[in-house]
Amino acid sequence: MKKLPKLRFKPSDGGEYPDWEEKTLGRCFDFISGSTPRKENKDYFKGEILWVTSGELKKKYISDTVDKISVEAKNDTNLKIYPKGTFLISKG
Repeated sequence: MKKLPKLRFKPSDGGEYPDWEEKTLGRCFDFISGSTPRKENKDYFKGEILWVTSGELKKKYISDTVDKISVEAKNDTNLKIYPKGTFLISKG
């Protein structure tokens, strides 16, 4: 995994945050990269599992998705289902 730079924050008065513990982002979050089921298999996109695209991440909240995938797509592609409230970002 690529090493992430340390972020340092200071109050606007230039002082310190004495109660803050310094951590890398990797200690605060799980960074996981996913894969996409093959679009050629039309049955993969005839399911009920919400499939979030990078374009949908522009929204503040996602309650529904344009695409839905099947359980077969999830299992064949070894995808993980994330719980409601998961924070998602796109790397590209």
